[in-house]
Amino acid sequence: MKKILSSVSVILVLVMLLSMASPLTAFAAGDGITVKDFTAHIYNMEDTETLSCLFKSSMPDMAFISTVDFLKNIFVDEPTEEKNADGTYTITNPKGTMVIDPQKDTLHFDYFEDFISAKVNVEGTEMNVPYIKEYAPVNEGEINGLDLDLSSYKIDIIEHDGKTYFPVSSIGLLVSETYNTAVYNEDNIYFVHCADIVMGNCYYTNKMVYDTLKRSKALVELTYNDLCFAVDKLYGRPAQAEIASVIAEKGFDKALDEYNDDTRRAKELLLSENTVDYVLGTAYLGQIFSDGGHTAIHYPAVLSILTPGTAVYDELNRLFDEEGFRDANAVKYVMSSLTSSQKATNMSEFRSGKYKDYDLVKSWDDKSASKLYVAGDTAVFAFDSFVNEAVYHFKWSLDYAKEKGIKRFVIDLSCNSGGNAAVVMYIMAMITNKDKDSYTTSYRKL
Repeated sequence: MKKILSSVSVILVLVMLLSMASPLTAFAAGDGITVKDFTAHIYNMEDTETLSCLFKSSMPDMAFISTVDFLKNIFVDEPTEEKNADGTYTITNPKGTMVIDPQKDTLHFDYFEDFISAKVNVEGTEMNVPYIKEYAPVNEGEINGLDLDLSSYKIDIIEHDGKTYFPVSSIGLLVSETYNTAVYNEDNIYFVHCADIVMGNCYYTNKMVYDTLKRSKALVELTYNDLCFAVDKLYGRPAQAEIASVIAEKGFDKALDEYNDDTRRAKELLLSENTVDYVLGTAYLGQIFSDGGHTAIHYPAVLSILTPGTAVYDELNRLFDEEGFRDANAVKYVMSSLTSSQKATNMSEFRSGKYKDYDLVKSWDDKSASKLYVAGDTAVFAFDSFVNEAVYHFKWSLDYAKEKGIKRFVIDLSCNSGGNAAVVMYIMAMITNKDKDSYTTSYRKL
């Protein structure tokens, strides 16, 4: 599996913050349904199509998107939807099926992992890795089905005119491993590659969201319901996080109530109608879920700090400058996660000095910042980020070293700022001289 950050955590950033939506409550009897046509932007502003979405009178600001319309833009192949004799619907893609019961708001997968492993739309994104051959999941032992009860989180599925519809904010959680999702904002649907957001090159801007200090009660309920569902059923419990065992036993909502003062404060902030409070609540979650890995559930707070000139940014700065600011430590935690880039810059300058006696054979001016140094029979390949470009520079450097008869080839990761795990696996396959990597079952092509 190719990782940049935890895929569910990045999806959560979008569904909890970037969608301007209203609440999820139980589907009220007699709730009026309105059909509206919207422009859907398919991973850029130029490629568009018109989608018909539903709105309930009890939540007029939340778009419900048809299951097929959503999935056809997440994956390469368009799925089919068929109504069954018992009133359920079967969604079929090339890899498997999902059975939807819109009356009970439940889902069933015979093989969930297979269903979401259908070929993903990754064209033009960092997740497009042509240097790795496609592979299928490898399973051992008995395969168990998966049942998800969305009704227990007050997430509704609507049946209308022979189709099923989900809230835009909720359906994306189901396919989070694809790193693709959709955002509903101001009468438009935006399909986005989450990796592009992390890498800072997404066409969809979040500035308008951070210019709003007020959240409706409905939006508060929606984001919290989606958060609880995702953590309990999809996000998982980071094993090294201290709260993990409590979440496993009691569920996310009760764990926040009972674990400690910080978790209770996090819940209070997440349920606030103030956008800044919500951002601070995610900052607390970052600390609570911290396990030394890629659990970026605090990313809304990160984005707020990286989006200057907005109402949220200005208010955060005002609060942080106040003496006795209650949530200062949460902000400091987020800020500390952003200092790595500056540390990497400082280390890069220091590293360059260490190679003053080496010949700089070649350097590449892209996000990888790759360089090849040579001194005698030693070559050093240094790069700063595990982005796709690094693979091709690495391969070029290996070929050069082989051609020149260089005996020692060193890989310098002292300025590593993270990136795509597919790059790591390719490099490891080259180091071990194996076409197949046992960890990912990926196959290198180059």
